[in-house]
Amino acid sequence: MESSEDSNSDKEGGKLPTPPKTFSKGNRRESVDEQGRSTPLKKRQITNINTRSPLSPTDQSSNKTFQSVKRQLMVRRSPRSKNYCLETSPSPRPPIQLRTEEQDRTDGSMTTSSTASGPCRSSMSLNVISPTCFASLSPEQPTPTSRLERDSETNRDLLRQILSKIELLQNDINSIKNHITSSVDVDVESVDTLLPSGRKLNTSQEIDDFQHSLDENSKRKLVNALASLKGGSNAGDICRTVMRAIMTNHAMSQYSGTGQKGKLPLIGTEIYKVILSAVRKASKKNIPFEEIKVEVLDVLRNAPNQPGGTNYVQKRGKKRSLELPEFPNDSS
Repeated sequence: MESSEDSNSDKEGGKLPTPPKTFSKGNRRESVDEQGRSTPLKKRQITNINTRSPLSPTDQSSNKTFQSVKRQLMVRRSPRSKNYCLETSPSPRPPIQLRTEEQDRTDGSMTTSSTASGPCRSSMSLNVISPTCFASLSPEQPTPTSRLERDSETNRDLLRQILSKIELLQNDINSIKNHITSSVDVDVESVDTLLPSGRKLNTSQEIDDFQHSLDENSKRKLVNALASLKGGSNAGDICRTVMRAIMTNHAMSQYSGTGQKGKLPLIGTEIYKVILSAVRKASKKNIPFEEIKVEVLDVLRNAPNQPGGTNYVQKRGKKRSLELPEFPNDSS
């Protein structure tokens, strides 16, 4: 145990004195100082501190000492202490922003100066990586040449897709044109070239023979030729133009709708179907079939009274006989 004077000199920063040398001489222990004088050592009563339990009652002085030590520890651990670091928890990660190199240099100089003079920071705080350092961790940026190559490749793909679509559209157009030309003749033949002997049908026998000679191709051509005639805007004009283009009034005078008055029926024959299709196509399908049927029957009913009809010839003959006067014979 050191004396109080030695402890005071130690606190003040002085030099500690050398301890005296001790040696045993018989049953006595003596100390020798620097001058060589020997003095007997006095026995000091040493109290054993460890003999008492921390929970055992102590005197008031020892209790005060324990409280002072506890208070010092609490002060050191309190946030108000100077040596206590304020940043004990990790700070939230700030967003990484792209900045220029000049701003990085200025921020670096400011951080070095602040760390040299400011308070201590916790080791758990997160430092922001500068963009220049982060750029080394990022993957390689594409060069302008690679970007141009990539753009040119995408443009080529788009052009290939467009060309393929154009080819498909062209094929569809060709198929539609072929279908139209197969169903409708572009160069419409005249009606006279499609009729036998190049003239209109004048008798019921000619009509019957012509119907039996019609096939699908000839029917289609005849319908197109009759529909191309400019007969008018209403159903009556169109029906008269179509029917008079293939038959004379003399031939139509021998037919009726269903065969009344001893005439031949026209409804249900092939020539009747051709007339309906031609009128329907000439009107661009705006006239219904019922209206066309009514107009066809009206043309058949008026055909005998028209030029070339049976009734028209008889009337003209009677008028001529009435107009010619009877002259007396010269012999009389």
